[in-house]
Amino acid sequence: LDDPALPQDADARQLGLIQHLRRYGDHQAVRNSLDRLQDPAWLEAWDQALRCTAGQKVLFLGSELGILALRALAHGARVVHVVETQPLPARISAGIVQKHKLTAWHAAHGAQIAGWTEDERQRSFEAFASNIDVVPPDSEILQEANYDCFVFPDIDHSLLGTGLAGAIKKFAAGKMKPGATLLPGKARL
Repeated sequence: LDDPALPQDADARQLGLIQHLRRYGDHQAVRNSLDRLQDPAWLEAWDQALRCTAGQKVLFLGSELGILALRALAHGARVVHVVETQPLPARISAGIVQKHKLTAWHAAHGAQIAGWTEDERQRSFEAFASNIDVVPPDSEILQEANYDCFVFPDIDHSLLGTGLAGAIKKFAAGKMKPGATLLPGKARL
């Protein structure tokens, strides 16, 4: 079970139960994300925080179904990589990102797309969407170091038990530039 919040010496029997509960919880996590995305105060706080990503190479651990990653791009982030540790949120995030980029690609190229071959369309879209990717924790993309910013949106209302310290150790160590930004940089309860 790939979870930075779990202790390394966890009992193997407990891991099976924890994995089952996590999979069950994935369904609730998606619902919780949708609820948060409908909260204007929560969105505005993240939108303000993501303004500092302009021109940056950003690593997200989760991104609220891809929405925060897309907001970072809207604020001018150069490259965004989203690590999703669970399959359901990963599929949803990748789908939302791809649909958003596809719509923007169609708007950017308009009627000229109709005259292109399928191969030309594919190459054009891949180039257009090359600045964002949703990946699993073991992706080769993550071997590329030098992220300017690490974003951890998976915090709970109390900031307890979220696994932020473990996530920083696992995903950001060795991949971040010296002096890289960590978001959220602070929280108000």
